[in-house]
Amino acid sequence: MGDMRKFDSRFFGIKLILFTVFLGALIISFGELVIRTDLTREESQRRNALMTSGYLIAQDIQRNVSEAITAVEILATFLQANNLDPSDFERWSTIILSSGKTVTTLQLAPGGIISRCYPLGENEQVLGHDLLQDESRRSGALKAIESRQLTFVGPARLIQNGQWGVIARKPIFDGIGEESSFWGFAIAVMMLDDILPARLQQMERDKEIFISLKGDNPDAKGNDPFHVSPGFNEAQSLSLDINVPNGTWQIAFSLPSLDRAYHHLFRGLYVFFMLALGGYIVSQQMYIRKKGSEITRLNNQLLELSLRDDLTGCGNRRALMEALKRQIAEARRYGEVFSVAMMDMDYFKKVNDQFGHPAGDRLLFHFAATLKKSIRKSDSLFRIGGDEFFMIFPRTGLDQAVAILEKLREKLGESPCPWENVLLSLPVSVGAAEFEEPETLERLMQRADKKLYESKTAGRNITSS
Repeated sequence: MGDMRKFDSRFFGIKLILFTVFLGALIISFGELVIRTDLTREESQRRNALMTSGYLIAQDIQRNVSEAITAVEILATFLQANNLDPSDFERWSTIILSSGKTVTTLQLAPGGIISRCYPLGENEQVLGHDLLQDESRRSGALKAIESRQLTFVGPARLIQNGQWGVIARKPIFDGIGEESSFWGFAIAVMMLDDILPARLQQMERDKEIFISLKGDNPDAKGNDPFHVSPGFNEAQSLSLDINVPNGTWQIAFSLPSLDRAYHHLFRGLYVFFMLALGGYIVSQQMYIRKKGSEITRLNNQLLELSLRDDLTGCGNRRALMEALKRQIAEARRYGEVFSVAMMDMDYFKKVNDQFGHPAGDRLLFHFAATLKKSIRKSDSLFRIGGDEFFMIFPRTGLDQAVAILEKLREKLGESPCPWENVLLSLPVSVGAAEFEEPETLERLMQRADKKLYESKTAGRNITSS
């Protein structure tokens, strides 16, 4: 009997050990599964957040780079408007540089030789530099002349200070067409540190993100990165393209590696895992929700950007189509009327031809701002292309909409757009239409467009149907 008890006790001990081992293995396996699932999800969220942030940062860089394009185009416009006489170069440069943040230097190079630079200061040593003779600059200069297009050079080491910079060169010709002769270059210079968004530089300093930046430089033989963060991991990076006039830059982002040392501690304390599981799940779920909210917020920002016209801040064509679908659905459901109007600015092309595209952009912005301040809160304004705009008037019949549009035309007439030393008027032609069941969205827009055409041919006023 004693031997039997010893056997049963020993057998029970073995079973208890085996059960303990099995339970421990089960807990560890379950814990490993939770950890691996959590890491996979977190990696996915981190990558999604990185992709969203990357697109926003790339847009910021492209926006900063575009400032050089605008600056050099304005400089070229001033020069050509002055019959290629650069005597007012310093005054032009003061005006151009005061309106931007990233362009630091403007230059003129008649015959390819830099003869004027603003501000001078430490840039004085670039005077006399012959772009067509310098082997390190010749390729990009010839490419610009050949293509007759603005080209980007760099990022490259600048002659004056040895720092990384980006150079926008626009070839200028004396005359029109193929018979014109090369006069020289209008040049804008930006420093690399000014191109990179401040929040990106802060994230890089705090080691929240690592980047690599490559440029398509016509003067360089290779395409090596000109900026790489310490700790950048190319194998786990996300790459995005940034289009510049003569090529494409590539920016790549990577995140710091996750610290997985706590896994080993977790394996050592598997006995206490079940007690800690509740707290762990709660904390992880809160963390995941926070990450998910951040991703949702960033995605909403991207969606908002995709529905907005960059120049005027109005809704774009995509936003218009969505708004019209909703308005038609509500009209059919509740039996409500609504009207629409299509308008464009009269003689807008003449403004671009006479004063240049910057003046046209300013006029469009002023036009949209004036309308947005003047319309009712319930009305909507959209820019659908060029100088064409579209308006929706909810719960508004055609007669009331025409009366509103007449007041808007008067307001526009009272609000000319200042540009340099002139005031640009805001005349418009308008075509209005009231929704008629059971017509489609396309049919409604066609009627408004037809009335706009009739307005143009009938003396540029308001026509409606």
